[in-house]
Amino acid sequence: MARLVVFRVAGAAALPEDGQFFALGGGENFRGFALSDRQGSLLWQASVEWRLPVMTNLHADFLDHNAGVRNIYFAPFYDLGNAYPHGKQLGDTAHAVGAGLRIDVAWLGFIERTMLRFDVAKTVNADRPVQFWFGIQHPF
Repeated sequence: MARLVVFRVAGAAALPEDGQFFALGGGENFRGFALSDRQGSLLWQASVEWRLPVMTNLHADFLDHNAGVRNIYFAPFYDLGNAYPHGKQLGDTAHAVGAGLRIDVAWLGFIERTMLRFDVAKTVNADRPVQFWFGIQHPF
């Protein structure tokens, strides 16, 4: 069974500096924060995710064979980043750890693939509650 390590580095900047245009948080960015926890006109974030196969090469079809689960992965991850309102760092660099489940779904046989994501994350150096995220995206 193959293991897959996924890295992501992202950043964003906007003018004027006094706006809060970008959120460091959410299911697609820093999974340890809610969308409203840290916002600014500048942000950066990085993630590493290790996808470990739970079940592969499945043919569990449903919806009269129009969709089917092909692979299921367990995904522990680590996120870090920060936001900068008014050009000033908003607290210490945030660190979050978590784990998720990735379900690879094929639609209409083999034509289109979708990854269903279920994540649970906790920021380790900020007093924030555990975050739960669900997402639908193309696998990468």
